[in-house]
Amino acid sequence: MYNMIESLFLKKKMDVCRTPAELSLRLCQPLDNSLVVILVIADREDLSNILSMRILLQDTRTVLVLPDRQSEALAGNLNPRHLAFADSEYLIVEIASVLKAMLEIIYLYKKEVVISGWHNRIRRWMADKKIQLH
Repeated sequence: MYNMIESLFLKKKMDVCRTPAELSLRLCQPLDNSLVVILVIADREDLSNILSMRILLQDTRTVLVLPDRQSEALAGNLNPRHLAFADSEYLIVEIASVLKAMLEIIYLYKKEVVISGWHNRIRRWMADKKIQLH
């Protein structure tokens, strides 16, 4: 799955955490607004380890891939933005579609922030120069 995601989003920075300890360390680093976490859970033990980190995951956009439908009730505690199952026939397409939508939203938000900042600078400059628009 990693290779597919990497090929779709080559220009984006990706960190791969193969263990819960690596993920925990990464989530303790400063997070930017464009972080998307994809959790591929192998078994109930993995899910239990991830559940113990739910506080670190609470402000992230999380895509959760579960091994089976029996784990779904426990996984709800993680509040993922998207939930998928490893046995899904269209898993790769589903994950790619969700990631594309999330990254578009992040891009639009960042663009809006930049434009808003630009407008505020213009307004301050106009007020400073005592320029008024009618």
